[in-house]
Amino acid sequence: MGANLAKQFLIEPRGIVMKKTTFLLLAFLFFGCDESDTNFSLENGNYGGIFTIIESNGQPQSGNVIFNFSDNSYSVVPEQLYLPPTGAGNFSLNGNSIMLTDTAIHTTNFDATLILNGSFELSNNGDELVLKQNDTIHNRKRIISLTKQN
Repeated sequence: MGANLAKQFLIEPRGIVMKKTTFLLLAFLFFGCDESDTNFSLENGNYGGIFTIIESNGQPQSGNVIFNFSDNSYSVVPEQLYLPPTGAGNFSLNGNSIMLTDTAIHTTNFDATLILNGSFELSNNGDELVLKQNDTIHNRKRIISLTKQN
């Protein structure tokens, strides 16, 4: 009787584990993806909006900005000097993120960590395109809200 009981415990848990694993896998496949996993396409043109940086002390600074996206390149021109710095470079889209790589030549009379580089979360809220970056190295956040210009 002890051997049968041992066999039952050795066999049944595997069956239960397989059923649970299969269920979790199917649940992930059906419910694991949502609209935030959408691949974005970015229409060429000028986009105007607001750039906001929130420093580690919680104080936000904002300014108007114009972005131009053309094929896989971009340029950015702020209304207020260095908010963000003027820049240009390449970008690539991957799922719901955009990678900005600034290739412009910059002067050294400002904080170079303000240059827009790296990965930004990308979302589309109606006509508004929003880029967000959580800069953990410098303990600050950047939010860029843009609308395509006609």
